[in-house]
Amino acid sequence: MISWTVAGLSNWKTTEESVLGSYFHYVFIDDKFIIIVDLNGIYKFSSEGKFIKKIIRFGRGPDEFTPNPQLSYSSQTNLLYINDNYGNKNILSRYDVKSEKFLEPVKKCFPGQWGSFILLNDSTIIGSIAMYESGSNPYALFTQNLQGEFLSGIYSKSKAISLKNESELQRMLIIAGDNTLHAKYYFTDTIFKIDENKLYPWLMTEYNLPQPDQPHANRKIGEKRSSFERFENPGFMIFRNLTYKGLVPFKAGVQKAEYDTVCFFINKSNGKYAVIKSYSDDLSGKVQASEAGNMVFPSSLPNNLLYSFYYPYELLSRSVPKSGNRLLPENIYKQLNSITVTLKETDNPILFIGVPKKDQLIP
Repeated sequence: MISWTVAGLSNWKTTEESVLGSYFHYVFIDDKFIIIVDLNGIYKFSSEGKFIKKIIRFGRGPDEFTPNPQLSYSSQTNLLYINDNYGNKNILSRYDVKSEKFLEPVKKCFPGQWGSFILLNDSTIIGSIAMYESGSNPYALFTQNLQGEFLSGIYSKSKAISLKNESELQRMLIIAGDNTLHAKYYFTDTIFKIDENKLYPWLMTEYNLPQPDQPHANRKIGEKRSSFERFENPGFMIFRNLTYKGLVPFKAGVQKAEYDTVCFFINKSNGKYAVIKSYSDDLSGKVQASEAGNMVFPSSLPNNLLYSFYYPYELLSRSVPKSGNRLLPENIYKQLNSITVTLKETDNPILFIGVPKKDQLIP
């Protein structure tokens, strides 16, 4: 079981303008703001959870962005960088969350669709082009300044078989959140450390059965691949080892991929790791076992925070443990009691914010 020290619990008062969907694409939390991105737009809340405004709408109309953009947020400058791959694919939009104004956009040094990017510091962006936006671009990763000028690049040394059964250079996905910058190729599992424009293997996954020499966009039954969180906690890492089992019926005329999943927890301070057999949620009382399929854990943020969402029905239907059996700090139960007095099932989910304990026990 993974233990957490609770940092806060925010109650969002639901209004027509602030109603959130059921899927959250990005969440950014700091001591000033909470930024939530769902399928309908980008929302700004105070650090206490009070709704402030919907800063961007998704759609096809004027002043709207297409859904599922890529984002990078700087807590130091309060700037939100937005990559709208299908609307304004040649620029990165910049929004000042504090003053609530758009600033001059950043020109992309390589126009077109990007697959991954983050703000490396206040003057440098590191990114990659989309996997099949190939052309003659040789780079797995590249850096540019805020004036749109190319600074440096790391050449791609890996290829993959595309959906069209063609060999393509692989691009890299950036894993943000640690003092050391990490990245991985799209279809291979080794995580690399980036240092002075070079790649060094940092975490390698080995399999008992041989895998294809050249990864394929279309998986074959029995193939294995690892999946990592978008943001990396500075103290630990959770990743999933997936074995592809094939397609199964999902709904009328639609199939979905099915996997055998094994979850791993790595303590980055000492390199120890273990398979996660079960996860107990001390707030809801829900216990997840590895035999039941893919387990869901609190999500990591680059600033060492964790978060979980709880829908009103989960909190309204839970049984509150007696004081002698409570696993969480007493102030959390007090907040929950005050929230559930007026909580309705149609309200927004409750955001639960935590900080991981420094000492992680690995049996």
